[in-house]
Amino acid sequence: MANLPLYLTVSISPRLEMLIEAKSLLQEMIAASLEEKGCEQMEFLAHPDDSMHWMIFEKWRSKKIWERHATSERAARDGARLTPMLVKTIDINFYIPI
Repeated sequence: MANLPLYLTVSISPRLEMLIEAKSLLQEMIAASLEEKGCEQMEFLAHPDDSMHWMIFEKWRSKKIWERHATSERAARDGARLTPMLVKTIDINFYIPI
């Protein structure tokens, strides 16, 4: 299982008054993550019927690589900046190939 790729969906609901700032920060975070070794894909998406419901679809080479990313100093710093811009806590779901 350690050698399997890891897929994630990250659901995000920004505060209306922080929409522009949240979008900008997320775009920065995604660009930085895409530079990391083992990050294979990140897509920033909006729900077609609700532009205030966003999702990031991610693919990482392995769970271990994603865990290193998720526990990095940058992820903690950016997460702390993003949290006050959101209506609710980020929802992350993990998937592996079957």
